[in-house]
Amino acid sequence: IALNSLANEFDIVFTGDYLYNTVENEGNFRNILINRSEMGEHDLTAELEQLAFYGAHSLTVGNGGRVLLSGDDNTTSSSTDRPGGLALAVMSQDEHVLALGDVDFLSAPYSMSLDNSQFVARIADFLVASESRRFVIQDFPFFYQPNVELVYVGSPDLGPDAFDEIIQLQD
Repeated sequence: IALNSLANEFDIVFTGDYLYNTVENEGNFRNILINRSEMGEHDLTAELEQLAFYGAHSLTVGNGGRVLLSGDDNTTSSSTDRPGGLALAVMSQDEHVLALGDVDFLSAPYSMSLDNSQFVARIADFLVASESRRFVIQDFPFFYQPNVELVYVGSPDLGPDAFDEIIQLQD
């Protein structure tokens, strides 16, 4: 799964399965219901009673991360056909990254089902939180590739100090 090249940096893995529940669902075995008992304690899930995911995949998170939403004991992975213990949403250890095993619930008409609209609003608040980490220039190149080329644009001043700035950026 291509997304794992980024997610693995945060100790999160997206699984190439789909989840289903033939016992309790929202009209279709692939429409997973997430009850209060399957929600981790967090501001994103506070006071929510029930959510529905409409095409969920399972996730795993490494040590220090947390499972935010999980399937019940009847929720099964297509890759193992064994129920239980499946994460549908996780947070990284520093709680700066939220990974969701489904995105269908974010748009209409699915966003209006059960408590989905409240959850979507809380995710939006999480994404624009003023306490967000500030990125510095050293962060960005490594999101894309290990080798970065610095290119001057326009009419750079190539005086005696020009290479000092380049060396400082490379460091």
